[in-house]
Amino acid sequence: MPLPHRPGMLEVWDLVAHGSAERPSVWVRHVMSTPRRGAGTRSGWVCVFHPTEGPRTVRFTPVVADAPLGGEPESGDVCFSTGDVRLSPNGGVGRVGGVVWELETKSVAEPIWVTPRVFWSRPIGIAAEVVTPLVELEGEIRVEGNRVELSGLTGSLSHRRSRGHPRLWARAFAELGKDEYLAVSAVVPGSRILGRNARPVVFLRWQRRTGEPVVRVPAGALRFSRRGGAWRVHGPVGARELIDVRVGAPEVHPCENVLGDPSGGCFYSEVTCRASAEVRLMRHREGPLWVVERSWRARGGVMSETSERGKPSPADVADLAAA
Repeated sequence: MPLPHRPGMLEVWDLVAHGSAERPSVWVRHVMSTPRRGAGTRSGWVCVFHPTEGPRTVRFTPVVADAPLGGEPESGDVCFSTGDVRLSPNGGVGRVGGVVWELETKSVAEPIWVTPRVFWSRPIGIAAEVVTPLVELEGEIRVEGNRVELSGLTGSLSHRRSRGHPRLWARAFAELGKDEYLAVSAVVPGSRILGRNARPVVFLRWQRRTGEPVVRVPAGALRFSRRGGAWRVHGPVGARELIDVRVGAPEVHPCENVLGDPSGGCFYSEVTCRASAEVRLMRHREGPLWVVERSWRARGGVMSETSERGKPSPADVADLAAA
């Protein structure tokens, strides 16, 4: 059984409708942050990524929450509720500012346990993450009265939990064809004991819709590097294989937001549904020869996020306090 939400915890649910070159993407973030002392808050934002325009973002006003809600993406419980915003594994609805959305999940694939599943049931690990691929969505979103149909799109519902926000969290989710999915997370712990010597721990899950893994990658086996808005994870998979995943910066400006952290600080996120990505699985033949066994490339359309704790400027912090 998953541990209940506790003081000092940060939980994030993301409901994403993946658009196309002609149709917009929608990202709805739901955040529950509980300090070690005092009541927690529920907040978040909704962002619409148009194919050729910059993102349109509207934030939820933070609401004090004395009792957190439960719910896992693969259960039937309500995960998040505040004001006119509600999220469950069956979809989400909300009304914030001039944006109104209603999304219903028609069918889902097996959940992807990005981090080891045991991280959810024991107070160990640096973070926990699970992603449920949404095979088909139905619904719409209205922005200032303009209706956008989202039916027929695919998407994802992710749930993350950590003790405060890690120092760095880079993550990506991609649909590799019709029946395969890739989820990657690189986490730098925010532990005061480790300090700035902490290294990124990389988790990678590449699996089919049925839950069967395409490749098995041990946690922490891959290396992480970042340059500007692009990042990469790569390393050995077993004795004779290598995997290389490169996530590129989006062509359209990403959605930027700052939200509160249980430590009393805040964390700064850049998210996009328009990132590019390249995945290569290579097999060793002989000597220095490596042959690309499988490859996949997307120019835009990949969900990607990088978030850091303690990065916001004083102006961002003031904006957070005034929200």
